[in-house]
Amino acid sequence: MDGSEPVYDSVRAGDEVELTYWRGEIRTVRFRAAAQETWESPEGNWRFPLGAGLFLLPFALMVWWLVWWHRCRYTSTTYNRLWQLTVAVVTGTVVSCVGILGSMVGRDVPNALLITAAAVLPAAGLGALCAWCQQRRTNRAAATVSSIVPVPPTDKRCMRAAVLGDVPYSVDGFDHLVVGDGRPATTPDPDGRVARRTLPETLVVQHVRALRPDDPQFWKQAFKYDAAVIECRDGEHTVLIAIARRGAPLALGALVKPSSSSPTTAGSGQHQHPDERPTCADEHPTCADEHHTSANAGRTDGA
Repeated sequence: MDGSEPVYDSVRAGDEVELTYWRGEIRTVRFRAAAQETWESPEGNWRFPLGAGLFLLPFALMVWWLVWWHRCRYTSTTYNRLWQLTVAVVTGTVVSCVGILGSMVGRDVPNALLITAAAVLPAAGLGALCAWCQQRRTNRAAATVSSIVPVPPTDKRCMRAAVLGDVPYSVDGFDHLVVGDGRPATTPDPDGRVARRTLPETLVVQHVRALRPDDPQFWKQAFKYDAAVIECRDGEHTVLIAIARRGAPLALGALVKPSSSSPTTAGSGQHQHPDERPTCADEHPTCADEHHTSANAGRTDGA
């Protein structure tokens, strides 16, 4: 018999039971008012087909939603609608698992369907919570630019970038930035060989920031919000350079001028070593002639 209740635990040796046969197999055992199905009973044959259907139906709806969402949503709004994707995936997965579980523990088909339907709202709430946590973590990661530091390029690199500003080197279609081959230059060529417009020496980096809602929409479409914006000044003009985060350190390293460490005299406006002192030759030109004569005499004596 299927289980131990209510007949199996109640009968004792000598009790009379009523057996129901169907196609040569015992399907049901009855004892007084109680009845218990056997493993050969067709009463539970609905469980596996219903369980498979309740598992595949939410899963199929989820796949259909993902395909429609990917094909019909505008690419530029993909990031803003990413929470819809998370809610659909979590809700479909939870409802599918609850559906197959309900078909195994439910008393009958309506009871299994009721269990599955009752799981839709909690599953959607769980999906919304997961989407909120994911969106919050993504926004924090996108707003953090502290890890972007200048890295001077050691070889030629051509990276996807966009330069925006009222300057000659900001041209539509010039969507790549060449670094590591002289001054950085914008170009439409992915290989960075032709049609290059060099960024001038007057371009000064101000700071690095994340994408903002008021930035051009095509930046969000091109970089999927995984971008950094290098704000610069070229004279009186503001120049913005949008580039993927993985390429931002190289672009920043190519734009930032390295500081000079060669010591020179303080009179030229640069640093003087603290141990250096003005010599007699610097203050009195006649002393320079005397020192020069003494040096020659010393070399003669040594010889």
